[in-house]
Amino acid sequence: MPSWKDDPYVIEWLSKVGERTKQNYTENFPKWLSFIQMSPTEQIQKRFKDLQSSNPKERGFFEDKLIEYKNALVVQGLKPNSIASYRIPVQSFFSAHRVALKFRRGELKVEEIAVDKVVKEWIPENQQVKQIYQHGDARDRALLLCARATVVSA
Repeated sequence: MPSWKDDPYVIEWLSKVGERTKQNYTENFPKWLSFIQMSPTEQIQKRFKDLQSSNPKERGFFEDKLIEYKNALVVQGLKPNSIASYRIPVQSFFSAHRVALKFRRGELKVEEIAVDKVVKEWIPENQQVKQIYQHGDARDRALLLCARATVVSA
């Protein structure tokens, strides 16, 4: 079986991009190929045929498949930027052959999960703790000393 990199459509596509982009695309495109289970030539020929159809479901076959692919990557727990790095080569491949995939606004958007966001804690320095201690009443000082003891011991 010939390598996907030897496919004439892939050779033409990769000749239109820069070296670094080519490297990124060749790392990420095989995942799409294993998902879609079609050679690059089969994909382009199917896209040509699909675009001539009057059936909207058939015309949007690859758009639907790319959305399925994106959803499969979300299930794997990948972050939005990682998912984009797998999705963009696919879109670029079709665009390079003037059969671009068309999506409605927000159709490819990946919602960032709340746990992905890192909350950076503010840990006061000794001088700041001293100033807070000086300006607090007895209750605030007791709370500050207890809170400071848990931070130091942790």
